[in-house]
Amino acid sequence: MSNGYVYSRRLDRAGLQALLGARRGELAYVMQETDADIAFAEITALDQPWSRGRAFGETLEVRWTQEEGERYRVLLLSEAPQSDLAEAGWCVREGLTAVDGVRIYLWGRHYSFLRGGQPEGLPHAWVQASIPRELHYPWPQPDERVYLRAVEYREGGIVRLTRFKGLKGDEGETRGGQR
Repeated sequence: MSNGYVYSRRLDRAGLQALLGARRGELAYVMQETDADIAFAEITALDQPWSRGRAFGETLEVRWTQEEGERYRVLLLSEAPQSDLAEAGWCVREGLTAVDGVRIYLWGRHYSFLRGGQPEGLPHAWVQASIPRELHYPWPQPDERVYLRAVEYREGGIVRLTRFKGLKGDEGETRGGQR
C-alpha cells in the first residue's frame, strides 16, 4: 500500500491537450466516450479529446469530463506527488491509501475461444451476447479474457476512486506504461 494523490482543476480544451501532451510518455491507453459511442485504444490514437475520457499508464491516469462549451473538469491520479501541478494551482487531495493489484475484467470472450473458433474474415475482437456489437480492445493477441490492471484509492477502508494502469490477458502478458 502507498499514498494516493488526486489533483483536480478545470481546463479549456487547449489546457487539457497540453496536459496530455506533457504526460504522454507516462500514458499507454485512452478510453473516450460520448453519449452514443465509446473507443478504447493505445494513446497514439488520441487526436482530440471527446466529451469524457481517461488516459492511463503504469504511473498515472488523467480523466476528463466536458462541462460547458470547451471547459473540462480534469483529474490526475497518481501514487507519486506531482509538484509541478501543485505549484501551478491545482487542488490536491491527499490522505488516500492506494491499493495495487486490482483486476477489472473487460466484457466478452475472444472469437477464437467460442464454439467453432473465430469465423474467417472477422476482425480481432471480443464478443458478449448482451452487447449487440463487437468489442475492440488494444490487445495484440487472442487471449480468451482481458482485464484492466488497476489501483484502488481508499479512504477509511472505502474505495473512493479506481485508477487504471494497463491491460493484461489471461495468458499472462502485461502491457501498460512500460514501453
